[in-house]
Order: sequence, then structure tokens, then C-alpha cells
Amino acid sequence: MNANTVLLAFTIGLSPLAALASLLLLSSERGTRKAAALAVGWVTAVAVVGFGTLFLEGQVESGSGSASASITAVIDILLGVIAIFAAIRVRRQEQHGGKKTPKWLSRLDQMSPLPALVLGAFLPPYALAVAGANNILKDYSSQSAQFGAMVIFTLVASLDVLVPLLVVLGSRQPEPLLAKWRALLLEHWPKVLLWLFLLIGLYLIAKGVNALV
Repeated sequence: MNANTVLLAFTIGLSPLAALASLLLLSSERGTRKAAALAVGWVTAVAVVGFGTLFLEGQVESGSGSASASITAVIDILLGVIAIFAAIRVRRQEQHGGKKTPKWLSRLDQMSPLPALVLGAFLPPYALAVAGANNILKDYSSQSAQFGAMVIFTLVASLDVLVPLLVVLGSRQPEPLLAKWRALLLEHWPKVLLWLFLLIGLYLIAKGVNALV
């Protein structure tokens, strides 16, 4: 994968809210099962969106090459605008409510594995997964290469929900480290999310405009 695709994957995989949700679930009763369900939902959602984009855009690309390139550029611009609006929304919420934790995070202690699975499926930023698949489609011509790149993209994009779970499964005393991560995310998640959306939005808009010029 090229640097652009890797950047998009890490942007998804550094989502502070997803990592915080995983950490909070791990701190609850039977937390490992709940965090595993969250991870399954997240990975499945990213994979479905990514592979679905590869299939749909692949059908378009089989037609006119110049038309598909223009469509790809327009998609990048639209996704960038969505990311910018998401950043603005995070900023407004931070101004009005300070660093108030979203209500759904406060309910995770009572959440069972099935709702955690559903939550994981709705948490990923679908727009960035589409942008990543868009890049993969342009970088690789063979379907096998596209498939392999999308698998790697999905795994990297899922680091935020996989790493906390792997730390718990692979460590005898993970609690101190998890508590430290949880405290940092509770304190700084709005700024992290704001800058992630803002920078990736500007990047996608610049990339799309450059392709059209």
C-alpha cells in the first residue's frame, strides 16, 4: 500500500472514541467478551464497507477510464468535506459541553456482548474506509492484490479496538496500563478526534482537487 492508504488506515485505527469504548468495556464485568464483540463489529463494518467499495467502484472503472478517475476525485472531495464537517461538529460540542463524555460511553458498563457488537459496527468512520478502498483500487489492478491490500488496511484500521483486547489477553496484569490509557483518552479525546478529522479532511479535498486539475 502507498503512503496515502496507510495514512487513512492509521487515521481510522487511531479513533479515540473506539479505543475508549474498548477500554471501558474491558473494565466491566465479563469485559473481555464485550470488547471482543465490539472488535468483531468494528472489523466487520470496515471490511464490508471497504470490499463493497472495491466491488462497486470496480464496476465503474471497467467502463470509461477518464470518467472513473473524475468520479474517484469527486468522491475524495466529498469525503473530505464530510470529515471537515465532522471536525466542526466535534469543535462545537467541545465548546458547548466542554470535555463531556458521550452518553453512550457512560452506559457501556451495563452493555451485553450483542449491543457491543452492534456498537462496533456503527462506530467506524465509513467515509475514511471508502477513501482507503478508493486508493487501493487505483494502486492495484489485480483483484488478488486488491483483496490482500484491503485485508491489511482493515487490520491496521482496527488497531484501536484490537490492541486493548490483545493487551488484556497477553498480559497477566494489564490493569495499570489500561487505566493509564483510559485516563488519557477521557481527558484528550475531543482534541484528538478534532485534529484527525480536520487533517484527513483537508488532505482528501486537496487530493481530489489535484486529480481534477
